[in-house]
Formats: sequence, C-alpha cells, structure tokens
Amino acid sequence: MLDEEFEVLYEVLLYPSINVNKLYQSLNGKISKVKLISLIKRLSDLGLIRTVRDPRHKQRIMLFLREDIQALAQRFLIEPINDKGRDVVKEAERLIRSYMEVASSVRDPVAKEFLKKLVTVEVDRLLSLVM
Repeated sequence: MLDEEFEVLYEVLLYPSINVNKLYQSLNGKISKVKLISLIKRLSDLGLIRTVRDPRHKQRIMLFLREDIQALAQRFLIEPINDKGRDVVKEAERLIRSYMEVASSVRDPVAKEFLKKLVTVEVDRLLSLVM
C-alpha cells in the first residue's frame, strides 16, 4: 500500500462522509488534487471506500470506508493518554493484541495492509508521547 493511499484511507476513517474538497484541504498539499481523484478512484475500484453523492449538494461526493474496515479500524485508534509512561505501554499492547486477533480473519490483503499500517502509525504516535 502506498503512503498516499494510506493517508487518504486514514482521513476517511477519521472523518466519515468527508467530501473530496475537505479531504484535499486536510491533506495540506501532500497530494495534488488530480492525484487525489486518481487515488479515490483506485481505492473505490479496490472496494476499500465508497463514494456517495451528497443529497443536499449534487456535485459534492462524500467518502466512506467500507463498513467492515471502518468497524475494525476504529479498534486501532488510540485513546487519549493521561499518564504518559504506564498508559502508553498498555495502549501499545492493546493495539498489537487487537491486530493479532483481527488479522487472521481479514481476507482482503489490501485491507489487512491498511490495518497493519494503521496500527504502526498509532504505535508511533504513542511513542512520540514519551520521547
């Protein structure tokens, strides 16, 4: 999975129903708009995201992760940490344990790669709290 694909999926995970323009803005220029449209098409063709026309604004397209991926990925978003030392270790263990439990049941290799990268990014965020 390309880093750009992960970035798009991660933003859609955090902000379900985000529209293409908001997604482009939230990526802060990491990806050109032309490239973003291409990535959305590719991820849609892979079945990882679905596009829905906004009923209030016919030209606006809202983006959603596939429902099973959204449900699984929600388990891997870190919780706010109060006590930086002890809670970070527990949260990292929880993330890794959860991934190990889920990974064997995910048949789609691209979805599995997204979840793996998500756990890696979240553990990295945890480590940055203590460093």
